[in-house]
Amino acid sequence: MNKFMKNNFTVLILSIMIILPVVSGFGFNKLYNDQKDSPVLKLKSSNTASKKSKVFTGGDIGVTFGNFNEVRLSPLIGYRFTDKVSAGVKFVYRHSWEKITPQLGAEYNLTSDAVGGNIFMQYNPVPEFYVKTEYSYQTYKQSTTQSTSESTAVPFLFIGGGYSKMISKNLYFNAGIKVDILNNLNSPFDNYTPFFDVGMTVGL
Repeated sequence: MNKFMKNNFTVLILSIMIILPVVSGFGFNKLYNDQKDSPVLKLKSSNTASKKSKVFTGGDIGVTFGNFNEVRLSPLIGYRFTDKVSAGVKFVYRHSWEKITPQLGAEYNLTSDAVGGNIFMQYNPVPEFYVKTEYSYQTYKQSTTQSTSESTAVPFLFIGGGYSKMISKNLYFNAGIKVDILNNLNSPFDNYTPFFDVGMTVGL
């Protein structure tokens, strides 16, 4: 964040250095400025600025660590209702592993690959930060007393927030953290385990 603020401060200083001579020469460029401020050019500029994409796509890479570990890949598609409110759906592919320590016998690792999905809604109180809620339904393979595995469906209700950096008009970098507030009995995670995600979105 310090580097980000430093870069912004540098851009601000450079902008002032560029704009100041233009402002000081206003009297010598009145004709140019009058043409620049014409209604036709203003309307064209307004129409160009309003073409920010409503539909966006992208994806996240997520990790969770603890007694149960997981790496996630989540392609997504969404719709931006306003500059502050958006929603969409995700497809989730997960690779999970955990260490099993039975009462008798040696400990072993159990791994699984599974899929799931969720729907999300996001609110940006300011462009750089967001809060998000997600409902997700996922399938996990759980160990049994015979050291085999069985599939269990688990619902999640995540709440969280994060940082969003605009790379260009329709390209964003996102990084966030969320926790599950349902804490379903079948969940392989400890209550309120943090889930970390980073990703990119791009307007279509």
